Amino acid sequence: MAGEPSTPTLPSLQSGEYEDLWRQLLRARPNDVSGILSLRLLAAEMSEGERPGFLATLRQTYSGTLVERAIDLEEISPAMAASDWERAADLLLRGLADWPFEWETPRRIESLRTTLADRLGERLQAEILSVPSKSNLNALRSLRDGLRLEREERKEQASAALSRLREELQAHPNDYHKNLSALLEPALSRLRVALGNPTPEDRIVQSVQEAPLDHLPALLVSAASLFTSTPTLPARFLWVARARIARDEIREALAVLEALQIQPRRESAVTAGAWRESLALLDRRWKAMQALTGEISGERFEGVLLEPLERPLRERARGELELCLERASGFIREASYSPEAEKLALSIREAYEGLGGSEKAQGLLLHLAESANREQRERLATSAERFSPEEAIAILQLRDTSQTERVGESLATSRELLALLEGKGDFAGAAKVAHALALEASGTEEYPEALFKAASLDFRSEDYPKAEETLSNLLKSQDPKSPEYARTANLLSKTKYNRGDYAEARRLFEQLSENPNLTQAERENLSLLRLQTLLYALDYQKTLEEIQRLRETRPSRDLARQLDLLEQRIRR
Repeated sequence: MAGEPSTPTLPSLQSGEYEDLWRQLLRARPNDVSGILSLRLLAAEMSEGERPGFLATLRQTYSGTLVERAIDLEEISPAMAASDWERAADLLLRGLADWPFEWETPRRIESLRTTLADRLGERLQAEILSVPSKSNLNALRSLRDGLRLEREERKEQASAALSRLREELQAHPNDYHKNLSALLEPALSRLRVALGNPTPEDRIVQSVQEAPLDHLPALLVSAASLFTSTPTLPARFLWVARARIARDEIREALAVLEALQIQPRRESAVTAGAWRESLALLDRRWKAMQALTGEISGERFEGVLLEPLERPLRERARGELELCLERASGFIREASYSPEAEKLALSIREAYEGLGGSEKAQGLLLHLAESANREQRERLATSAERFSPEEAIAILQLRDTSQTERVGESLATSRELLALLEGKGDFAGAAKVAHALALEASGTEEYPEALFKAASLDFRSEDYPKAEETLSNLLKSQDPKSPEYARTANLLSKTKYNRGDYAEARRLFEQLSENPNLTQAERENLSLLRLQTLLYALDYQKTLEEIQRLRETRPSRDLARQLDLLEQRIRR
């Protein structure tokens, strides 16, 4: 743009002259993109010996500005090259807090997540960045600063810093702060013990966090007896479970979660949420292991070199997921309905689907429905339909324990599910609901219509034996002169045709060919099907005679065309 100074060409300068050039650039473009890019260009031109002094001078001169953030990011590469991953993570956090380059942020965030999870093993810290925000970045930075003070034995300063962070998290909570709390609360507990002012539960929490698996059962039984008198203890146990999962101590974490199942019922929704988080983490780990080993063995080594190493990794990941599913299913079978319990049950079903064992989750949604209200049951039934129409029907057939729900309301709900399944093209599922509706309508005027609907859905789902049985029984109770009889016989004839019972199908076609209760289009369709049965019986002469007879009945244009095609096919 006119009037703006041009970016200077980089000269070959002595290290002492870089700062002057940078000051000129900064005055021309203070704290903006051009100025920071110029810093990068300057730093790239310097030798390894020149860069540290130049950046240190600028950091001191421009403390608290975007220049300092740019310097943080400039120093990441040397830190990574030296395998100083703690410093690299801290520099990334400081740099990203106020970084203006939006196009760079996703790459920087991913670099930070990788550094935390893979290099430092800090999976919970990495999880906080799943949905990055300035709030989460700043909170994570404060947490790491406090933990660093603790490692440096500056316990009072660490306690003060982490206590301030806790107040900030309580004032501005979000979903990812619970992962921060899983790291923050144990640290505060350790510091209170170290400083000689522990709360009554601090020592319990610390013991549960560090105890080996074989010591946990007795310790947890003792601790669980305090849940009622110490309301904050269950929440702290959730933090312990998250922290132990992050350390790959899966069985220990699941033992802690199981202990939470005996806490007061009002807290069960919180525990359900913790189970769901644990399940999601293990499911992601299993899928990642599948993808990783599949890529390596399938594309690069064909499973020869790495198979001995891959199999234990895959088996462990799957085993831990299955163990979590088993324990979480046990929790659901004892829990009352809550939105979190519903989400957990669905997560269990989906995870079992991925493992190929969905039958192990059968009945979970039905159990929750027993303590749910009508609206909640409708939602549970809709969810269950994806996995098991039978379970969805069973849910819809439940009644409120208060006996205030009318049968008509249940039928209305079932009809809604029927329409939903039929609209989605799930005719097999819709047929099961329709048969349940017919059973509900037994003994009423609606029964024949409900039964025909069920049979027609059996036909559409190609369950011809069941459709034939239902239609045959229905036909016996209908007046042969009624439109309902004609409709039932019409569908029965097509059912027998599709089953390959051509002789019986032809008998019904002939019986219906002149039925006044059928439309001309329906009668013509039956006539064509009758001709097909004659062809299947290899009775070509009889077929040609029938074609000629139908031509004399002044058929529709479409039927006439079909008759011509059929005759050509026979005479070839």
